[in-house]
Amino acid sequence: MSKFNWQAIYEAGEQLNQYPYDFVVSHFFNIRSARKDNKLKVLDLGCGAGNHAIFCAEQGAQVVACDFSVAALEVLKQRAADKGLADKITTHQVDFDDFELPYSGFDMVIDRLAVTNVSQQSAQSVYDIVYDAMAKEGAVIANFFTDLHSHKEFGQFCEQEQVWKYFSDGIFKPLISANFYTQKQIEKLFEKFEFEALNRETDESVLKGNPSRLSTWKVIARKL
Repeated sequence: MSKFNWQAIYEAGEQLNQYPYDFVVSHFFNIRSARKDNKLKVLDLGCGAGNHAIFCAEQGAQVVACDFSVAALEVLKQRAADKGLADKITTHQVDFDDFELPYSGFDMVIDRLAVTNVSQQSAQSVYDIVYDAMAKEGAVIANFFTDLHSHKEFGQFCEQEQVWKYFSDGIFKPLISANFYTQKQIEKLFEKFEFEALNRETDESVLKGNPSRLSTWKVIARKL
């Protein structure tokens, strides 16, 4: 399963990203600026080695950083300690296929392609729990793979697990499984929320011998 493969990837010292993605950074500041104070409580879903958790903590937020990989969480804890941020970041191991969250009151939730590795049923369960754990007016900043992503065609849909697997090539091959969302499926996933933005971003390569279309949803949604 993908979660165990991610553990192996992190144990090997790979994919230990250090820098936050611009989509998260810009919307972090936009959301924070609309508040009367700068005291944010942030949930980082699928935090990996903590590039977004560290960034948010450096901006003064209290962060709960969740991941299945113990190896990734250990890297994050060490990075937080090295930067003097240990008191601002709480790590918590989770399983998106059997999700539990003993924390609440979140003003912001970050999910950069984390929940896309599980079935849409598991993702729905995660977001139902996340919704209940969010504060009023809390915001979600999230990315998901779209059904237009050309690397989907390297895999096969597994009816039993309700995810795409068996990738023969492409970026998903080492990740084992992934899911690809239509607009209707994204709207269903966030039916309890109100969208502030729902954009499909596509990066298409037209190079000879290497055509590809990388496509993701960019979601900003609020709990009202």
